[in-house]
Amino acid sequence: MDTGNGKQHKDDYMMDKAKRSFLRMVSPDEYGSPSSKHRGSPALVNVPPELARRDAAYLRAVELIKTAFSARDEEKRRMIYLLAEALLEFAVNRTEQIYQASGSVKGKAPLEGLNFLKYLRLLRQMTGTLGDLAEFQLFVDGKDEQISQILSLLEISHGNGGSFSSSEVAIYHFLKQLLAKSVGPFEINRARMRKTFSKSDLERYDRAFEAAKEFCSSITPSDPETFKFTEHL
Repeated sequence: MDTGNGKQHKDDYMMDKAKRSFLRMVSPDEYGSPSSKHRGSPALVNVPPELARRDAAYLRAVELIKTAFSARDEEKRRMIYLLAEALLEFAVNRTEQIYQASGSVKGKAPLEGLNFLKYLRLLRQMTGTLGDLAEFQLFVDGKDEQISQILSLLEISHGNGGSFSSSEVAIYHFLKQLLAKSVGPFEINRARMRKTFSKSDLERYDRAFEAAKEFCSSITPSDPETFKFTEHL
C-alpha cells in the first residue's frame, strides 16, 4: 500500500529529474551534458596539461631542427639532432596517450587524428636519421679517436664521408620544407583542440604550456646528460 511519504518522495524525485533535464538544456556545460561528462571522465581529465607539454616539446624540437646547420661541426649538429629527436619522442608518446585515452571514452571520437600522430612519427624518424648520418661522418672522417684507430687497423683511409654528408643535406632540406608546410596544420590543430576546452581546462593548458616552454628552452644540446630530463616535462 502506497503511503503519503512514498508518494511525496516519488514526486520530489520526478521534480528533481525534470529540473536537471531543464538545466542541461539551458546550460549543458554546467549541468552534466554528455559532452561535459566525457570531458570530466578520468581518461580525459589530464588532457589539457599533457597536450600543452606535447605542444611545447614539439615547438622546441622544430626550433632546434631549423637552426641545426648553423653548426658546421658534425658533432654539434649530431647533438642538436639528438635533443630534437628526444623531444619528438616525448611528443609522439604524449600524442599516442591522448589519442588512446580520448578514444577509450564510449561514444567519443579521439581528440587527436591519426594523421597528426603519423606526422610526428615521421619527424622523429627523419631527425634520428640525420643524427645517425652526422655520427657516421665523424666515424669515417676519423674525428672520433677510437673509430680512427679501428679504421687504421682495418687499413681504411679517412675522408670518405662525402656520401653521408650529401645525404644529410638532402634529408635536412626536405625536413625543413616539411616543417614549413606543417606550420599551418599544427596551429589549426592546436586552435581546434583549445576550442574543445572549458574555461578552467584552457587555463590549465596555458599554465602548463608556459612552464613546459620554459623547461624545454632550458635544455641545451651541449650535454647528452640533459636529454634524460625530457622525462620531467
